[in-house]
Amino acid sequence: MAMPCPNSMGGGAGYILLVISWNCFSISIASNAASKSESSLLEAEAHVLLESEWWPSNYTNHVSSRCQWAGITCNNAGSITNITLPDELQLGNKLWRFNFSCFQNLVHLNLAALGISGSIPYGFGTLSKLTYLDLSFNDIMGTIPSDIWNLRNLVTLNLARNKLSGLIPPELGKLRNLIELDLSDNSFIGPIPVEIGQLNNLKHLSLGENKLNGSIPLEIGNLNNLLILDLNTNSLTEVILQDLHNLTSLTELNLSNNEIFNLIPQKLSQLTQLKYLNISNNKFFGEIPADIGNLSKILVL
Repeated sequence: MAMPCPNSMGGGAGYILLVISWNCFSISIASNAASKSESSLLEAEAHVLLESEWWPSNYTNHVSSRCQWAGITCNNAGSITNITLPDELQLGNKLWRFNFSCFQNLVHLNLAALGISGSIPYGFGTLSKLTYLDLSFNDIMGTIPSDIWNLRNLVTLNLARNKLSGLIPPELGKLRNLIELDLSDNSFIGPIPVEIGQLNNLKHLSLGENKLNGSIPLEIGNLNNLLILDLNTNSLTEVILQDLHNLTSLTELNLSNNEIFNLIPQKLSQLTQLKYLNISNNKFFGEIPADIGNLSKILVL
């Protein structure tokens, strides 16, 4: 009989994760040998839900009906594919109690605005099918764990409105399927990594309201699908704006409240899809280009 994921209480956090992850892996190996991998996966998922304490007892007393629990969606086999918790299930410091390695079919995880505190635990990187991760509007501190960059199928990564800190690592460039990246309103420091220019599918990039410094990398000009670029309220000092004129799909550009020391860009008129443009509270100098009036779709300037 396959062993369920063990109780996550007791011992050091790193040791717990190692033991739990190995047992989930062992479940899969043993079950494959006995042609029972699917039932063992469901058993492991049920065990983790109970141990997480994310749901109150009126749910956990009926674990067999977990696909009807608040915020859970399952596939036809009964394996969990989507967790989108409602606001009333506030998690506090319980994020670490959840053994993500047991959820091999999870594709969508939305834990926004749930009062999550503490740091992001190591283990998200085991969610190989995950396409959507939203931890925004919480009180999460610390750095982004390195295994997040293993989530190569991610389309949306939203960590906005937290207390995250440290550098934005170059490994970010591995998430080639990203369409939306929002790290705004945190305390990230240092330069914007040039590897961000490798995210060719990106449509929404928001790094505003951090403590980023240095130049805006030229490589951002490679993001031809970009619709929204928001870098407001940092300490950015330079941008070669002629390289941004390649972003012809842009509808929103916000570089306000930085320390950018540049001539007012003369090629803004080439961004013909712009509806919102804000480059205020910088150190731009020179004349406003006459053809800026050609931005016929501008609603806010």
